[in-house]
Amino acid sequence: MKIAAQSRPKIGESECGDGHLILEFQGETLVAVADGLGHGHKASEASKAACAFIKENSALKLTNIIERCSKAISHTRGVALTLLRINHENRQLEYSAVGNVETRAVSKSPLHPVNAPGIVGSRIRTVQEMMFPLFSGDLIVVFSDGISSRFHIEDYRDKDPDYIARDLLANHGKDHDDATCVVIKYV
Repeated sequence: MKIAAQSRPKIGESECGDGHLILEFQGETLVAVADGLGHGHKASEASKAACAFIKENSALKLTNIIERCSKAISHTRGVALTLLRINHENRQLEYSAVGNVETRAVSKSPLHPVNAPGIVGSRIRTVQEMMFPLFSGDLIVVFSDGISSRFHIEDYRDKDPDYIARDLLANHGKDHDDATCVVIKYV
């Protein structure tokens, strides 16, 4: 697996309100993208609090991480949050998300995850966990709403994750919002 991530704050801000986390341990990789509501310092506090909670509770089931994180960061503005856990031995992707952090994929098997509505740190509805098989060559991009969704992921199929992450920020990042993406190429 190859993985890359890029973030930048809203133009004119010094702090990015988005956060991401990539944890590798015992045959698994956990990826989180947290988009703090708004931008600037308060949004950064929310995404940092979410990522810190996830790091400390990474062994939990994804839905439990989200539900407990929502309580733990209720003193913040809250975040939109997407979690992916990749089990390398089983070649499986576990997925759970709340809010508008999007995921796109080019995969040999349909990979169309659904996010629950809401804000982690506020009221959230029942969170679902979905499972998808992974195949060599699959490409997965997780991105905050600071990146325009008007890109064609198929155009990136043969590109390196570092290139994809830099290109998405440079050519699809919105100046009026923080922008973050994590790109995964499964080999």
